[in-house]
Amino acid sequence: MNIKQMGIAVILVVGIIAAGLIAMVVMGGGLYTRGPAQQTIGITGTVTYIDLEGGFYGIVADDGTQYLPLDLPEEFRQDGRAVTAEVIVRDDVATIQQWGTPVEIVDINAPATVAVNGTVTYIDLEGGFYGIVADDGTQYLPLDLPEEFRQDGRAVTAEVIVRDDVATIQQWGTPVEIAALEAA
Repeated sequence: MNIKQMGIAVILVVGIIAAGLIAMVVMGGGLYTRGPAQQTIGITGTVTYIDLEGGFYGIVADDGTQYLPLDLPEEFRQDGRAVTAEVIVRDDVATIQQWGTPVEIVDINAPATVAVNGTVTYIDLEGGFYGIVADDGTQYLPLDLPEEFRQDGRAVTAEVIVRDDVATIQQWGTPVEIAALEAA
């Protein structure tokens, strides 16, 4: 093979390789693929321990959507902990958990709790319900008061999370979720 033929062979090989790379890029495979646009969303929900695939923590949003945080900080790995978070949806990630939408956490916070000493009170409005009247007179409407605490006049000590994002038909008290509750 003379030099001219070698040059033509090299040009052909380089051309074939270049054509293959271009085809891979155009068809979405191989060396370079363009990833999906990263979507940032805000969620409010509850950290939940999922006992599958060796166990892991997920976040179940208030609307029921399941999110799988890829980088949940250790201090938030508590089953039942209320959180608000800004996350990036990671459609480009596959996990072994096969549960929830994978997300990368941008920012995460736990709502502040309020300590309440007060009395469970039956309120005879809108069909009747139970509230907590704090010792200072503040009225709290627990959204999740356990059945065993639904006793008019029962003294309680509670940690509650104020839910400013919730509207109720009761039109009484500040809506709260119970973080901790015990008889006083």
